Amino acid sequence: ARIPPVPMPGDTARTQAAIQALTRAINQSSPASAYAKRAALYLSAGRVREALADIDEAIDRQPNTGAYY
Repeated sequence: ARIPPVPMPGDTARTQAAIQALTRAINQSSPASAYAKRAALYLSAGRVREALADIDEAIDRQPNTGAYY
C-alpha cells in the first residue's frame, strides 16, 4: 500500500483521508513509517493519546530511527 504524504495543517478533510489510508496500510503490512505518519496526523488533530500509541509502536518496530523520537 502507498503511504500518503502528511497533509498541510488545518486541512481536516485530507487529514481524515490520510488517517484512513494509513490505517489501511498498517492493517496490510504494519510499516513503522505508517505508524509515525499517522502519529503526526493524530497529533495535529489533537488526538494525543492515539498519537503517543502510534509513535510508541513505530519506535518498537524501528528503534534506530531518530526521527521517531
